[in-house]
Amino acid sequence: MRVAICDDHLTFGDALQAVLADRGHEVVARSGSPYDNAGFAGSDAIVLDLGFPGVDGCEAVDAVRHAAPAAAIVVLTGSADLNLIERAFDHGAKGAVLKSEGIDELESVLTKVGAPGGELGRETSGAKVRSREVQALRKRRQAGGPGPDLTDREREVLEKLTSGSTTAEIAESMGVRISTVRTHVQHLLAKFGAHSRLELVASAKRLRIGVLPGPNSSAALH
Repeated sequence: MRVAICDDHLTFGDALQAVLADRGHEVVARSGSPYDNAGFAGSDAIVLDLGFPGVDGCEAVDAVRHAAPAAAIVVLTGSADLNLIERAFDHGAKGAVLKSEGIDELESVLTKVGAPGGELGRETSGAKVRSREVQALRKRRQAGGPGPDLTDREREVLEKLTSGSTTAEIAESMGVRISTVRTHVQHLLAKFGAHSRLELVASAKRLRIGVLPGPNSSAALH
C-alpha cells in the first residue's frame, strides 16, 4: 500500500516510515504540514496528525483531502478528544487511531480503508473505521458515563492513582516508563481541569471514576 505521512514531529515520522516500510508498505510522501502536501495524490492512504500548532485539526483534514481526494485519510492523534475525532470524520477522514495504540492497530485501520481490495476500500464514501480505543471512547460516550472521555490506559492510571500508587509503582505494574505514566497523568489533569494530582484524585472520587482512595492515597502526589 502506498502511504503518505503528515506529522510535524520528525522523529516520530521517521520511525513510522521505517516501520511501515519494514511491513511492506511504500511511503510515497512525508510532510510536517498539511499545507505542504506535494506527492499526497499518489498515495492510497494518508496518516494525518491532528495536533499541528496553530492549525485546527479539521482544517488539516480539509487541506489534505483537497490535495488528494482519492486517498483515504486516517487521523492519528495523541488526544482522546472524541469531539475532534468525530468532526474529522465529518470533514472526510475515513479512519481514526490514537497514538497510544500500537502499530498493529494503525496498520489494521489503514488496510481497511486504504488498501486496494481492503474491507471498505477508498471508494466507500461513508467509511468510518475507528481503532479499538476510539471505539471504546465512543461506547463510553453513548453509555452516558460520568466524567471526560478516557482511554483504557488513562483509566488504568487513574485507578492506580486513586488507590494510592506512586508514579514509579504505576510504571512498574503497567510495564511502561515513568515518563509514559507522567504523560498519561498530564492528559488526565487536562481532561479533568485539575491543577494537581490531589485535585485529580478528588475529582475522580466525586465522579465515582476509578477505585476510591485508600489510607495511603497521599502517595499519589509523588
